[in-house]
Amino acid sequence: MAIVKNGSTYSWASGAPGAAHTTGNFTVAGGLSNSILIVRVSTRNAETTWTPPKITGVKWGGSGGVALTRIVYHYWDKQEVSLWCLIAPSAQTSTIYVTLDNTPSTGVVVLATVYQGAEQSYTPRSTNSAHCNYGLGPLTTSLSSAVGDLVLDACTAGDDSATEPVEFVADGGQTKDIEKHDGGSGYYTNRAFCSQKDGAATVSMSYTWAVNNEVGLIAMASFKPYVSAETPINIALAVGGS
Repeated sequence: MAIVKNGSTYSWASGAPGAAHTTGNFTVAGGLSNSILIVRVSTRNAETTWTPPKITGVKWGGSGGVALTRIVYHYWDKQEVSLWCLIAPSAQTSTIYVTLDNTPSTGVVVLATVYQGAEQSYTPRSTNSAHCNYGLGPLTTSLSSAVGDLVLDACTAGDDSATEPVEFVADGGQTKDIEKHDGGSGYYTNRAFCSQKDGAATVSMSYTWAVNNEVGLIAMASFKPYVSAETPINIALAVGGS
């Protein structure tokens, strides 16, 4: 069974500082088979005098909801991007709740997608992360995967110039899903984006952009498809007669 996006794609951003953020309403449809909720979160701190924020938790269903498991993250230069997962999320329309380890954050961006046909486990085949520092990129990394897997990424970039918006161009082999800007400008900006790509022995994700002075982070994971349990077959072997 292949892993496919079921159409539920959502993006949300807040430019306001805060140690907790509640998104707007997002819907997980009912009747899904072997589903997973994937949430990507990025944050950036533009003030050098503030403690860099780190993402400490994500919940589905508001502040009292079900906690997601962090699969992979990358933290560098006052920025963080992370990819979180919830197996078999409840079918409902509700909010995603994100917590940080301190208040001073210039922007938080949340991207959410539901997939079905995925292995019901929090252990992906592999993960990897990387960053690129100032320039035109590319922002790229690779990991071990397999045919039938689906590779998902979570990316973020901060802009040190006054030119916005900046369009991030995905490599031709990727399907770019979502891109969201927190509404800031120049140095005070945080943009998150993500792609998916079919599994193979090795899979690379790569992005470029058109404006200098960008800092990019990427975290990615290869998710396995659901495989139904085989039913054992008992074979009676007659020896020396029927």
